[in-house]
Amino acid sequence: MLDEELSMMALCPDTLDALCRVREQGVKVAVASNLAQPYAARLKALLSDPVDIGHFSSMQVRSSLRERCTPA
Repeated sequence: MLDEELSMMALCPDTLDALCRVREQGVKVAVASNLAQPYAARLKALLSDPVDIGHFSSMQVRSSLRERCTPA
């Protein structure tokens, strides 16, 4: 069932073109998400070329924010 769901994931038709145009203007493209690993892997595969930075772990984000927001 998961494999079927993952195979149905797709980008909107103009997504890659839009991201490429943004990069052509010198803007870095970043994607951040808390998707579960199987979904994140599929999204990474779909977006690989026009994305400069991808962060797909909600636990890493929470830990990073906690470290920055905790008084010393």
